[in-house]
Formats: sequence, C-alpha cells, structure tokens
Amino acid sequence: MSSSAPEEQKLDKDPQVTPVEVETSEPANKQVLQFGNQISGTIQELLDAVGKFWQAYQLPLLILGIIVGIAIFLKISLTILDAINHLPLIKPLLELIGMVYTLWFAWRYLRSDTKRQELSTALQSVRKSLLERSNTQN
Repeated sequence: MSSSAPEEQKLDKDPQVTPVEVETSEPANKQVLQFGNQISGTIQELLDAVGKFWQAYQLPLLILGIIVGIAIFLKISLTILDAINHLPLIKPLLELIGMVYTLWFAWRYLRSDTKRQELSTALQSVRKSLLERSNTQN
C-alpha cells in the first residue's frame, strides 16, 4: 500500500487531476451479461460450423494439409541444401562422394553376371516384402 500513498499525495497536489468514481448499476450489468451471451452464442455457432465443415471435407482437407506440409518441407530442404552448396569445398566434396559411391556400386553389382543376378534377387525380395506389408495394412 506504500505505492498508493505517493499517488494520493500527487493527486492532492495537482489541481487538474480529479478522481472519478464509477457506479455500477443493474441495467449495465444486464447489458454486459447479454453482450457476453451473444458473443458466447456466436462463438458456439462458429465452432459448430467449423465442426460440420471438417466432417464434410475431412479427407480433402487432410490431403491439402499433407500437400502443404510437403511443399514447406521441400522449400526448407532446398534452402538448407542451397546454403550448404554455397559453403566452400562442401559442394565439390559432396560431388566427389556421389561419384565414388556410384563407381563403387557399379563395380560391386554391375561388373559380372552373377553380381547382377544377386542385385536383382535382393531388389525382388525388398519389393516383395514392401508389397506384403502394404497388403497386410489394408
């Protein structure tokens, strides 16, 4: 209460500042309650309309949300890759790693007939396991 005492002294010294007393009356309270009820009703109607809209268009909205999410993810990823590309020595290093991996893959799997057959068998088993997984989920 010590902080209000200097304020009271300030009010007493300044003749232009006069305290204002606010009186509450029943009609004002009723108007505030009516206004609050109107706002509450409007918000409830809005929520009901949004709920009905969601129920009617749930799948298209989900698809749209996924598409927007993918677009945002791609934009962020491309921005990060562009920033990495501008760093000195990173771009040539990543290109070198890609070329070395491509050469290793070609040397490992594509140089002889038996290795190509091994790669084909491995790819078929992966494809089969993915198709079985998707069939069990449906």
